[in-house]
Amino acid sequence: MTEVVRAGGGIVVRRAGDGRMQVAVVHRPVREDWSFPKGKLEEGETFEEGALREVLEETGLTCRLGRFLGHTQYRDRKDRDKVVAYWVMTVDASSPSSPTRRSTSCGGPISPPPLACSATSATATCWPPSPRRTTPPRSSPERR
Repeated sequence: MTEVVRAGGGIVVRRAGDGRMQVAVVHRPVREDWSFPKGKLEEGETFEEGALREVLEETGLTCRLGRFLGHTQYRDRKDRDKVVAYWVMTVDASSPSSPTRRSTSCGGPISPPPLACSATSATATCWPPSPRRTTPPRSSPERR
């Protein structure tokens, strides 16, 4: 029987001062990319427990689970099957709205989004601004 890696993560959302929604992303320096916070479950942990713990560890934010979004399945770098379950999460009122800053920058080879960044031990968490649509969306050529 092949090993299946189980993981949980969150799409952490908050409303900015101007009313727009923001989604937290974390910088993974080793992979030089940005991702939603997620990670492997510990032994005996449920997907929900693991998702909340991983979001806390990667962002410093205590969150509440919202709606289950679904899961992704893929082969990891070690060629194992991996399943990651995701939930919408909101920051708990007892948690700071921005993670505790442990570094002066969340830069690196990839420039961080320009708003509210801070770093934890291995990652940087940013709340990039949501785009403002100034023109209505164009219909696709296939629909014309």
